[in-house]
Amino acid sequence: MRRRLAGRPQLYGMTSYMVTRSSPKRYASAKTMGAWLSYFLFSVTAALLFFASVILVTSVWGAPVEIPHIESGLDFTRTYYALASKSCFLYYVARAMSISLIASMWSMISFFFSVYFANVFLTIAVPPIIFYFFMNLLKELSAPFYLNPLVVSYNIFHLHSIAVTLLYTLMYSLVISGVLGWFSYRKMLKEVLHA
Repeated sequence: MRRRLAGRPQLYGMTSYMVTRSSPKRYASAKTMGAWLSYFLFSVTAALLFFASVILVTSVWGAPVEIPHIESGLDFTRTYYALASKSCFLYYVARAMSISLIASMWSMISFFFSVYFANVFLTIAVPPIIFYFFMNLLKELSAPFYLNPLVVSYNIFHLHSIAVTLLYTLMYSLVISGVLGWFSYRKMLKEVLHA
């Protein structure tokens, strides 16, 4: 059963109600963890299904004759042919993990803005805007390539080792997600307790 908390709707996110069996701390932590974990699991599942479909198609029809090219300027041939040759199960898992960690980091950026500003347009528009300015800032500062989130999520070999790259991606995404999650948690808790 749900009831209105203190007779007034809350202003954060899109939630106006709180389950009465839950404490404000549990509610805020569950919502924060749910935002990160749901997108992480969705991204892992999508990446692994993509890999399985590539393996299935190439095993039935054989390897592609032409090299695939994507107009965005990224070259996905290394990934595609590594998958097509069924090289290593660890590669598939590491690739899915790196994509999912970065994707869930971007979902936490959206979640952070949805907590502080209850605006759906802002929640959707902020991650691409931040990405655009961050990429241009890195280009202007001539920053090392491994700080670039596109390189981190795209190139599993950019630090010359799958294990090192995966650990770096884990640190890169979890630190940013953790900081944003902590601020979001504190803001939700403050609004629930002072409602």
